[in-house]
Amino acid sequence: MTNTWKLLTPLLAGVAASTPLLSLACEPVPQLVMNTVQAKDISLIGEYHGTKETPQAFYNLVCNVLEKAPNKPLTVGFELTTVEGMALTDQASLDNWLAADDEWVAPHDGRSSKAMYQLLQRMVQAKQTHPNLSIVLFNVPTGDRDTFMANNIISAYHGQKMLLLAGNFHTQLKQTDSPDFANAPAPMGSYIFNQYPQQTASIVISYHGGTQWAWDFEEGKGVYSVGKSQLTKPHQARILNAAEAARTGYDMAWNIGEVNASYPYIHTAADDHAHMPTKAQ
Repeated sequence: MTNTWKLLTPLLAGVAASTPLLSLACEPVPQLVMNTVQAKDISLIGEYHGTKETPQAFYNLVCNVLEKAPNKPLTVGFELTTVEGMALTDQASLDNWLAADDEWVAPHDGRSSKAMYQLLQRMVQAKQTHPNLSIVLFNVPTGDRDTFMANNIISAYHGQKMLLLAGNFHTQLKQTDSPDFANAPAPMGSYIFNQYPQQTASIVISYHGGTQWAWDFEEGKGVYSVGKSQLTKPHQARILNAAEAARTGYDMAWNIGEVNASYPYIHTAADDHAHMPTKAQ
């Protein structure tokens, strides 16, 4: 038996070496979304912070891209703040970064939700079987955030595919005349698009109602209602026409359906009782 095992060992090693990377059990995303991210190097995915469903949809997008091209370099990026000397490579590094990043303690604008933490967990898990996957945190919490965030992304880009999740204002490819963003600075996406116009696309996540956890400067943090998108039907994606793109700053809208608020991952009793569904976002 021992001799037989010794003979089989190199054969089994050869089989393991040729085995495809492990499946990540992807759920499907609209083919139109896949076509866009496959055609472009840099895909900006804009969200309302603080839902359970958007991180899941982003994971499914990453997962499908990895399945289509498991050996090609892929960078996923998040509107979260890096800590000097820390890179997200595994669960231990994620835990160390979380303990060092004050934004997970406050002010809880939805980027520090339980669903976002679970997404990061899944990303570092995916990295264990997909060494071509890298994770970049591009937020800068002070100053001209959009300029600095764009510079961080541009510095990390070297011709690979990038999937970047950020708030929907930051992912606009141009300044718009929308009253929601009156007097706002130029968005992050506009700097990236100006640098790489042929390589960049912007997909806005839209919703069919529901709730989100958000931080409103006037009303505070808590659960807010989410309106129903007029751009797309639930669970469908659509390329925006020229007028819509000019008005919104996006190339495409992807409606992921009704959503539910995701509470802060590190929360207090006050957070647990902060219900304020008085203002649609």
